[in-house]
Amino acid sequence: MRSGMTRSVRALVPAVLIAVMVCAGTALSSALRDYEIVSQDESHITFTVRLPRYDVEEVLTGGTAYSRIVADGLTPIADAGQPDILAFAVMLAVPRGATVRLESFSRSGVTVLEGVRVIPVARLEARGEGANRFADNIFDEDESIYGDVSPFPSDQVWVTDRGRMRHQDVVRVFVSPFIYEPGRERLTVTREITVTIGFEGRIRREGAPPVEDRWERVYEDVLLNYEQGRRWRARRAPPLMKSTVANDRLKVLIEETGMH
Repeated sequence: MRSGMTRSVRALVPAVLIAVMVCAGTALSSALRDYEIVSQDESHITFTVRLPRYDVEEVLTGGTAYSRIVADGLTPIADAGQPDILAFAVMLAVPRGATVRLESFSRSGVTVLEGVRVIPVARLEARGEGANRFADNIFDEDESIYGDVSPFPSDQVWVTDRGRMRHQDVVRVFVSPFIYEPGRERLTVTREITVTIGFEGRIRREGAPPVEDRWERVYEDVLLNYEQGRRWRARRAPPLMKSTVANDRLKVLIEETGMH
């Protein structure tokens, strides 16, 4: 089940993730202040994330005492029944045609908290009938995780599949400063993590990058390596294959997924 959580995060549709991040542009711009680019060139980018102020709040749910992690700018990564762990979600521009991989990461400022039972992510359950029907939060623990001593999430840093944001190829890098061992009720908190992402293979370029007046601010707010990524941007959107109009609806088929 723990590995299932990692797969569920990695399998999120890139285009949907991009749309969510674009809609939250202001918050993302603020979150970028917690990130610092250490070095970058055609073959890699190294960046550091720093955990801002966080709290571990005690909550009582259904007669059970839990701890809830609170940290601004981080993203929930777990499914219902799994420990409610948060992570940084860093959006990177990547070279067209290159393979993207996690090369290494290092940690500093590690604190271990004992006797912590992290609250599970709630599932919604319909209650009542008719006009009195409502959705209730049910905090059931996934026993395959809470009864295990293995760390959750299983990876502290991972990279999602490649997506496209208009003319820019992108990936998301998840960095979790919180690693939880449910069977031991132990929470390890890392205040600073430095990550190196490598780019391998033939990098495609198409001359001078396009300037999109209405989109440049979005690129800049969302992408950690906005300046680096401009040189890898395609000059035009993927071509349309064909379109049909029926019943006042337009159906468009395209060659690549993404947001155009």
